[in-house]
Amino acid sequence: MTCESKIVNVEEESQLESTLVTNQREVEDTYFVVV
Repeated sequence: MTCESKIVNVEEESQLESTLVTNQREVEDTYFVVV
């Protein structure tokens, strides 16, 4: 169970990191457009 939980956590973290990177890029694009 512990191993399965760790695997799930790693997958969730990867998805969160991807989402954060995507959001950061969108914010940067918007910033440049506004400027």
